[in-house]
Amino acid sequence: MRNNSDRTARVYEKRDFAGRWVCVTKSGGSIHDLRGYNLNDQTRSLRINRNDCG
Repeated sequence: MRNNSDRTARVYEKRDFAGRWVCVTKSGGSIHDLRGYNLNDQTRSLRINRNDCG
């Protein structure tokens, strides 16, 4: 997963931005394998943030 936007993004385990999440940094940030976050084949929502993930 690659984020080419100028904002950070959170990928969530469940719909409606619930459950576990992982942050993808802005401007080319990437996560090569979601298995390391126990989210492989389980992500259901994505939120683009105006500020840093935290």
